[in-house]
Amino acid sequence: MKLPPPRALVGAFAFAGYLGAAFGVENLYPISTFEMYAGAPPSHAPTRVIARDAARTAHEVDEFVGWRCEGPVPLDGTSCVNEWPYASTAYLDRAAADWVADHPGDGAEPVEIVRRVYRLTDEGGPPQVHDCLLRRCRAGRR
Repeated sequence: MKLPPPRALVGAFAFAGYLGAAFGVENLYPISTFEMYAGAPPSHAPTRVIARDAARTAHEVDEFVGWRCEGPVPLDGTSCVNEWPYASTAYLDRAAADWVADHPGDGAEPVEIVRRVYRLTDEGGPPQVHDCLLRRCRAGRR
């Protein structure tokens, strides 16, 4: 049996090492599992985790500080089962939940954290928008 050329062996070992490191450290530059492309089911329903004020106006979560909630923001699939199937981007959802956890305080204004689901249709036109409540909180504007 003839062995592959040394260059091919070195390349195969380098690739195997990269794969092992990528799955071991997940997202440490320059090694990544590229989770923004993996794990999301094909769906016509993209989502975002956003904040909604008392007037039901949508805001990015980081527009508020001094968060006071009864527990962490639930991001698992069981929190919005009535909206399933939908696609989410895990690292963006996690960033929103981390912002809330990392900016606690005595918020003055009622704010809801929702998963906004955009239902796209094959016919085109504007998407149908559905909000799934994740957590009721209080927060202050930045």
